[in-house]
Formats: sequence, C-alpha cells, structure tokens
Amino acid sequence: MPRTDQLTVIAKRRLVRARAVIYNRVDLTNYPHRILVVYAARNLFFQRFTDTIIAAEILEQQGWELISVTPDHGRFVFATMRRRWIPFT
Repeated sequence: MPRTDQLTVIAKRRLVRARAVIYNRVDLTNYPHRILVVYAARNLFFQRFTDTIIAAEILEQQGWELISVTPDHGRFVFATMRRRWIPFT
C-alpha cells in the first residue's frame, strides 16, 4: 500500500496531511496541480485547526496561498491552498 506522504498519492488525491507538511515529510516542488487541500484529523478540534493553519503558513512560504479553511464539524479540518502564479521572465 502506498504511503499517503508520497507525491504520486498526494497528486492523485489532491490531499496532503498537515502533519506531513509540518514535519517536512513531503516535498511539493513537483506537485503537478495548482490546487491542494491540506487536512488534519486528530482528537481535539483546536489541535486539528492549529495543525492545519501551521501547515498552511509553511506552504505560504513555499509559494502557496490560503483560499479557505473549513471545519467539517466531525473529524477533519481542511485548508484549500492555491499555488501562486509566477510569470515566466
């Protein structure tokens, strides 16, 4: 079974775990899409929310921008990210 931190799995699902971003277990340099969803699934809501926001801040330093944060009022918090467009020079 492929690991969820592998770029091929992330690209297929367009989802990445917040903890994978926080602990630098994933390199999204070659991610082929412009939109990516970061998610966290932990026991306490505030921890899920915090992990998602931390991951979004890390990705913003890598050329992504935060579009929205959505709690599902269940087990997950999602952050939708968009890769910034960089014009060719």
